[in-house]
Amino acid sequence: MPVLSVIILAICIILVAFLQRTADLLKAAVILAIMNVFVGLYFYLMSAPDLAITQLAVNAGISTALFVYVIKKCGERYE
Repeated sequence: MPVLSVIILAICIILVAFLQRTADLLKAAVILAIMNVFVGLYFYLMSAPDLAITQLAVNAGISTALFVYVIKKCGERYE
């Protein structure tokens, strides 16, 4: 496994750890978007450009925009 792939996977694991520890929903959405960008980059390095484009467009783009919209619309309520 190339060194760059290991680095990308390690960054994803670190981002998941940050994601679990954050209580702010907006920060969580941004961390999730960053992690999805790294997953898309990993797909590209593994010679799957179609999956990389889908990952970046849908998960890092549209889903993040939807998360941010819903968080802003509903507000952050903790129950």
